[in-house]
Parts: sequence; C-alpha cells; structure tokens
Amino acid sequence: MGWHLPGFLPTTPVWVWLFVVRTTQGCGWLVSALIASMVIHKTIRNQLDTYHDHRRALYQTRVIDFLSLEDASLAPLRPLRPNDALVVEELLLRHAENLRGDLGNRLREAFEQLGYVDREIRRLGSRQDWIRVEAAHRLGLMRSPLALKPLRSCLRKAPRDLWLAASHAMATIDPAQALQPILELFKDTSRWAWIEVARTLQGAGSTAVPVLLNTLDHPRKPVRLLVLEALGNLRDARAVEALSLRTTDPDPEVRIRSVRALGVIGDPRSLDILAGATKDPNGIVRLVACDALQHLGHAKALDVVAERLQDKEEPVRLRAGEILSRAGTEGYRLLVKAHLSSHPIAMETARRFLPLTPMETPALAGSNALA
Repeated sequence: MGWHLPGFLPTTPVWVWLFVVRTTQGCGWLVSALIASMVIHKTIRNQLDTYHDHRRALYQTRVIDFLSLEDASLAPLRPLRPNDALVVEELLLRHAENLRGDLGNRLREAFEQLGYVDREIRRLGSRQDWIRVEAAHRLGLMRSPLALKPLRSCLRKAPRDLWLAASHAMATIDPAQALQPILELFKDTSRWAWIEVARTLQGAGSTAVPVLLNTLDHPRKPVRLLVLEALGNLRDARAVEALSLRTTDPDPEVRIRSVRALGVIGDPRSLDILAGATKDPNGIVRLVACDALQHLGHAKALDVVAERLQDKEEPVRLRAGEILSRAGTEGYRLLVKAHLSSHPIAMETARRFLPLTPMETPALAGSNALA
C-alpha cells in the first residue's frame, strides 16, 4: 500500500502523478521544438516565395519584350542564377497556351534554342509517372516537331494518363502525323479514355477528317466506333457520304454511331438516309434517327418523325412525340393529325403530348390545324 493524496483527488499513488508530470514536461519540450521548426520552415518558405516572385517579375518583363519586339534576342531570357531556367520556362509556357501563328512559332524556337525541349524529352524517361505526364503536357504546349518521336514511344505500353497526355501532345504538334499512330495504338476502351481521345481528335480540326475517313474500316471495332463519333463531332460535310454507307452496316452499334454522327453534322442531304434509318429493325437505331432528324432543319423531317408515333416500341413512340411537342406549330399540327387518325397506337401516343379534352378535339378537326 502506497501513500495517497487527499480525498478530493483520485486515490492514485504519488509516483504515478510524478511520472505524469515528468512526461508532460518532456512533451512540452517536444511541442516547443515542433512549433519552432514549423516557424522556421514557414519563414524559409516565405523567403523563397519572395525570391521567386522577384525573379519571376524580372523575367516577365523580358518575356514580354521578347514577344513584342520583332528583332528581340534570346540573350535576356538565358538564366543568370540557379532555378532561373524553371522560372523562364514557366512564363513561356503560360504564353504558349494562348499564342498561335508567328508568335507561337517564335515561342517554339525559344523553347528549342534555350534547351527546354531537350529537358522535357529527358524527363519523359523518368521513373515517376507524374513527371513523365507533366513532360508530355509541356511538350505539347511547346509544339516542337523534335518531340514527336519521343512522344510516340510513350504510346507503347504506357500508363493511361501518360498515353493520353502523349497522344494529345502529338495531335497538338502535328495532327497529320499523329492521328494514325494514336488510332492504331488505342487500346483503353474505358469511357474516360474514350472521351479524352475523342477530344484530342476534335482538337485536331478539319485536318483530321481525311485520316479518320481512311480509318473507318479499321479491323478493331473500338477504333471504328471512336472514328464515327469523332467525325460527327467535327461537323465536316465531307464525312456525310461515308457515314451514310455505314447506316446499313450489319453491326447495330456502327449503325447507331453513324446515324448519330449524321444528326450532329446536320446536313440536309442526310434526310433520305435518316428516314430509312427510322425503319431499322433495331429500336435504338430508330430512336437515334428521330433525334438526328430534328437537327436537319428540313421541312419533311418532322413528317418522318411523326410516322414513328405508331412504332412498335414505346420508347421510340415517346421520343417521336417529345420531339414533335417541342417543334412549334408544325409539330403541334402533326400531333393533332395523329390524334385524329384511325391508328390506335398513334392516337394514344399523340394524346399524351396534347393538352386536349374531348370537347376540344372536334373543334380542332374542323380548323386549319390539319390543312
């Protein structure tokens, strides 16, 4: 039995309290040391930030002068102190995001002559994936043809993020040379990769259309589907004929993508092709064809959509009714006409999209709405 403290405190031996006090004192020293180290680290960080801001302001003026003066020299942009090269590269990359034409070419030459292209190419060989992805992104902004071959090597057995960054960079530098290897090596069929590659193809603009048209018969189905979607997103009328041929493909997925692409392009020449697609054996193809027809702006397009009010599948009928209900006076006229027809399915579908009562229907029957 040990000696205990007065009754208003817990009956704990004194040696336990002494141990707690000594331990708390030791922790106090530890906490003080941690606080001191945090203050020192924060002070050093603030000093470094101030130094970098000073160097950035110095070179920002020089970069603007370089871009503004026609006979400007690269000499003022060469680093004077350690880490100045990183500051200059960062400033040039910011301008490279928005500048094209002659200024873009001047920036590209600056990246090459100052050694930044070579530096980022070396970083592509890093063991850390995030460094390689960052290097690929920067090379895309630099737009130097010297980076095409190293970037292409990244398309083989590379992680997804690096593959996407390298493909986007190649398409930015030279779409004509980049799109074919990108499509050939496209293997990641996840939705995220699909969206990113489609964005890359769309960013290539009209120069991508000939390459995409030549790839429509690619042996791999994911590539064919990706090309069909990209052709629609580019909205180039040169693709209408090739897309029209694919609307009768044996594969329903190919037909769906082709019909959707024709609708996105919105060329009036597609009317007959899309009208035929509304009679496709596949219900999804018929539904997508109705969606596509509303984008043509053709007078007969709504008449074709109205025929689907008696489709054998309810989703197609409802989609046709929804399109007509949003098509203004002409759509309303076609809905009323279907409602007064002798086809029971068309009558029921039209009724769901018309705010009609039994007393209003005869009045409409004798009006000019059906003229």
